[in-house]
Amino acid sequence: MLLSYVIFSLVSICAKKYYFHDDITWRQGILDIFAFKALTYAWYINLWIGLYVLIPFINIGWKAIPTRRMKEWLLLILFLLTALPDFGNRYGFSLFPYYWETTAYPLCFYLCGAYIREYRPSFDKRKLLLVTLGLLWFQPVANLFIPHPTYVHFVGDENGIIRLPATIGFFLLIYDMDVKSLRWRTVLQHIALCSLDIYLISPVFDRAYYAGFRERFFENQSQFGPYIPLVIMCVFLSSYAMASLKRVLFRGLERRIESRRGALAFKLT
Repeated sequence: MLLSYVIFSLVSICAKKYYFHDDITWRQGILDIFAFKALTYAWYINLWIGLYVLIPFINIGWKAIPTRRMKEWLLLILFLLTALPDFGNRYGFSLFPYYWETTAYPLCFYLCGAYIREYRPSFDKRKLLLVTLGLLWFQPVANLFIPHPTYVHFVGDENGIIRLPATIGFFLLIYDMDVKSLRWRTVLQHIALCSLDIYLISPVFDRAYYAGFRERFFENQSQFGPYIPLVIMCVFLSSYAMASLKRVLFRGLERRIESRRGALAFKLT
């Protein structure tokens, strides 16, 4: 994970310097890598380092909770601690304690995953799909009826009151799917293995494609409807191609290292 971050940080620095022609030096770029600023999504790597160190102890504490109901209460408390402040503390009001708002939501996500892995809950897929779509559409539909000159972001960010339930709902829809087609199973497995790299490099292609769209095609807001799905697909495919290339190069390097180790071990024996 750290190596992927460094590699794609270098790719991002090259893109900023030589493609986008940003005013950035290599010295500043290297400093940005160590400051977790070289990539838009470097925050995830910064978060992951601490979570990785804590996971063994978190798992011990999770297993020590005696009942399923107590674990569900813990998840509910974590959700409320992280979601309610962003939802209710605004416009001069501070209704909920906000200290845990941005610090505990990664733990909440992780323990939700631990709960799903342990108990493997199942729901009616149709009803779950409707609930998940309702959560995803709540924000944009609500903004259609709110008399405000700008987009009102009232449901929160990653730790928001909508984002966590919608994310879990989507995951529960697909996590136990049995993909019959070997071809599709292979494709999905490869995308899953490349998902972190796709995530890290995608802002570079976001910037390139959206800038090209604005310069060549954008005339008014109504054009976003037909064009944005195409732009999103281009960003995904380009990010996937870059992640796959990195994976192929790494496999070749690993094989070469292993072959040299084998040759050296043969000589020593």
